[in-house]
Amino acid sequence: RGRLPLTTRSVRRLFFELATQAGISDKFQLTPHTLRHFFATTFLRETGDLALTQDALGHADPRTTRIYASTDVAHLVDAHKRLFG
Repeated sequence: RGRLPLTTRSVRRLFFELATQAGISDKFQLTPHTLRHFFATTFLRETGDLALTQDALGHADPRTTRIYASTDVAHLVDAHKRLFG
């Protein structure tokens, strides 16, 4: 098989092929975009630092980072308990 140019479409197709081969394409909507969301959310959760997450994603504006990095109520409650008992 010949090499395809690295385009958004070819990367998305590769993700789909790999997810299908792994048997997870029905369970997950795996795309480069969802992987970026997962990375951002995990990075923010582990570091607790929005500025580091912003730099890791290459964003100029932290509002863009907040779109990618989601938090949940359970994580917020846990952080509050750790800080204030």
